[in-house]
Amino acid sequence: MVKSIKINEFQGSSLMLRSLTDRFQSVYVKYFLGFILLIFLNFSNKIHAQTCNCHVTFPLGNQYWSQSGIGGNGYSVDLLICVYGTLYMDVDNEKFLNCYFHMYPGSSIVIPSGKHINFTGNRFERCNNAMWNGMKVEAGGEVFLYQNTFNDAIVALDLAPNSTITVFTQNNFNRCKEGVYADKAIAKRDFLENKFYSNGMLIAPFAGQFPDFGMRLKGMVVNEVRGSYDRMMRRAINIIDNSVYVGNGL
Repeated sequence: MVKSIKINEFQGSSLMLRSLTDRFQSVYVKYFLGFILLIFLNFSNKIHAQTCNCHVTFPLGNQYWSQSGIGGNGYSVDLLICVYGTLYMDVDNEKFLNCYFHMYPGSSIVIPSGKHINFTGNRFERCNNAMWNGMKVEAGGEVFLYQNTFNDAIVALDLAPNSTITVFTQNNFNRCKEGVYADKAIAKRDFLENKFYSNGMLIAPFAGQFPDFGMRLKGMVVNEVRGSYDRMMRRAINIIDNSVYVGNGL
């Protein structure tokens, strides 16, 4: 009888030890797989850089679209455009259709006051392994954005006070530290079916981080319909300074 009890106690201890071992292995495997996933995301992001061959190149410093000699009747179609510095869209009612903008580290696109620019079906991609600054619409400027993709921008779309966004529909923002920052801008229509996500970690100067915000709205009145936000970002939408935001079918 005593032997039997000792054997049972030993077996119980053995089972407990095995259970603890299995639990440890399970936790270890979970963290190990998580670590491998982070390495994969970082590696996959590094190979996203495009081969930057261009029809027109804008070097460092302040550059102006009117100097490019490209575009006819207000349309620029299927172009590969390299930007090293700050590109000012100093022409009115220009329409960019299905173009690739290859953006070098620290580069920007600016829409000045009094200009209305239409971007439809374009891709804004970084070149080399560092983020570009993004697109800024200055006070009095207007932008139309339909079915564009912004990758690897610090602030992909920066709307200054009294700037206007006439259409904001079905755009994608991927691996951007902030998708949209809008400060007292004017939205003429609903924000419709825009997607904010991250299929990898950010690169320099924020290497290893994930996006902060999909949209950051300050003093804005916005109605959003069917927006999509990735769980990898710190916060989907940040509403500050008396903004009025209505989300429908998020």
